[in-house]
Amino acid sequence: MYAIRHKKTHEWVYGTDYRCYHKRKDGKRSYSQCTSHSKALIFEDLPNASFEFQLRGISSRYYEIVEVEIRVVGPLTFGTLA
Repeated sequence: MYAIRHKKTHEWVYGTDYRCYHKRKDGKRSYSQCTSHSKALIFEDLPNASFEFQLRGISSRYYEIVEVEIRVVGPLTFGTLA
């Protein structure tokens, strides 16, 4: 599994704001990324993560694709049944 992380803050990308963009030096658009320490977009393999990285206009200067491992650390509770 892979996720996109901000290099400096180590926050995870969980969405992209396509309404707000900046024009890069290479002429492409760079969109504002929504980041969080507790939420993340997870990709099954590296090609999918790389595709989304480019599609979202994410700057490799500030963000990186990292391999992640998903672990359940507590019970999953979705409420009680009556």
